[in-house]
Amino acid sequence: MAGACSMAVGEFVSVATQRDIELALNQEYPSKENSNLQEIKLEIPKNEKTIIETYILTIPSGKISAGEGGTDGSSRKDRDEKERLPNPFKAGVASASAFLCGSLFPLVSAMAVDDYATRVMAVVVAASVALVLFGGIGAFVGGSCVRASAVRVLVGGWISMAVTYSLLKPIGCCY
Repeated sequence: MAGACSMAVGEFVSVATQRDIELALNQEYPSKENSNLQEIKLEIPKNEKTIIETYILTIPSGKISAGEGGTDGSSRKDRDEKERLPNPFKAGVASASAFLCGSLFPLVSAMAVDDYATRVMAVVVAASVALVLFGGIGAFVGGSCVRASAVRVLVGGWISMAVTYSLLKPIGCCY
């Protein structure tokens, strides 16, 4: 539960900060009238050549034009813009839920084994299977490379487990 709360708060803070930055950028750099596109060019040096990549970003306008206001003084366009921004509450709930679901795999495997050394191996194996599974599902749903995502999540999870184990062992939390 503590881990889920920590993840939820971290995700909330991260997404709230992202939302604030996007709102500030929308106010600082309003898009051209009748256009929601802004072009950004990046020059990337690569093997003695410079590659110029062009990205077209959609940046909603922060301006309210006359006649668009509703009864509450805000326009439909502004409401649509706010709905497109990330929601910190939804992100926090999703992160906490994912953490709780993911923690069930190693928790159940740890409860099923009595011997300490076997328990550690069971937790590592169960957590590894869960990491690969969730990394692959996330990539599939997101439309990215399943193998690369599963490996990235697995290696990140192994690093996290190793760091946690090595930090807790000196204070007697791990036998």
